[in-house]
Amino acid sequence: MDILQTCELYKKVSDKFSLKNINLNIESGDFLALIGKNGAGKTTLLRIISGLLRYDTGKVLIDGIPVEKSSKVNKLIGIVQQSKGLPDSLTVQEYVRFQGRLRNADIKVLNGLIEISGLTEYYNQYLSTLSGGNLRKLHIMLSIMHKPKLVIMDEPTVGLDPIVRRDIWKYIYSLKELGISAIISTHYIDEAEILSDKIAIIDNGSIVTSGTKDEIKKLYNEENGLEVTLIDNNEALSFLNEIAKLNIDFIKSANVFNDKVKIITNGYDCSYLLLISKFLAEGAYKVKMIKLLDLSIEDVLVKIISPKALLSDI
Repeated sequence: MDILQTCELYKKVSDKFSLKNINLNIESGDFLALIGKNGAGKTTLLRIISGLLRYDTGKVLIDGIPVEKSSKVNKLIGIVQQSKGLPDSLTVQEYVRFQGRLRNADIKVLNGLIEISGLTEYYNQYLSTLSGGNLRKLHIMLSIMHKPKLVIMDEPTVGLDPIVRRDIWKYIYSLKELGISAIISTHYIDEAEILSDKIAIIDNGSIVTSGTKDEIKKLYNEENGLEVTLIDNNEALSFLNEIAKLNIDFIKSANVFNDKVKIITNGYDCSYLLLISKFLAEGAYKVKMIKLLDLSIEDVLVKIISPKALLSDI
């Protein structure tokens, strides 16, 4: 059963911007990453799913229950917002127990979550002394203390350094073991690829595409081929000229940029790589690297977001 379902969701935000025709679903136990440029509608959509913002038309169902039925839905969701002020005068223990009483959380559950989050050694420290990474862990822990089925995270690692981000990723991914589903908005493409089962790209208030990483790449990948990096620009140009002379039938086109030769082929076959490697060896070319052309999720994002949106950043 879908833990989250939105159907033809529409919300007018201003005269210039609206969310429109939003259709998403998250199956129980799955993580979905929501990516898009600034102003695409990520936070607005998450606020609607969280029940914090009313929508105009369509449906939003949490475990089959309309999100408007807040008394029921609040028990099913946990929310991790971009930033949330905490009282500096309380210790981690005092604040966790206070929040636990508000949410009727079992003390054994709280102790288990504290251990999982790696905050045990900070239990008696004041909130004001926690690092940015540990504060994010605390926010996430507070969002799941009442055992929700869906956690909604708005840029959970924004502003953190790469090492701390990876530590938070491990913690977030561990939520799967608790049977929790999640929708995560992020600007970090690597974060989306590592944490999620599926990715949805939002642009100008609409979901442009969604699916697994491989499904999205396959949908937008228009080129098969190889990229050969040689020792220098002259070597690359020499290899390009040699390819042109050979008139190989599976090569559609080839071009050079600095020390790289990009070879576009008719589809893909493993034998292509072997043949190109053979030509390189026979010509005694000095090769740094050979790789298959592989469209990344970042490539897809850049390819499909509105040209006007790109121009607005210049």
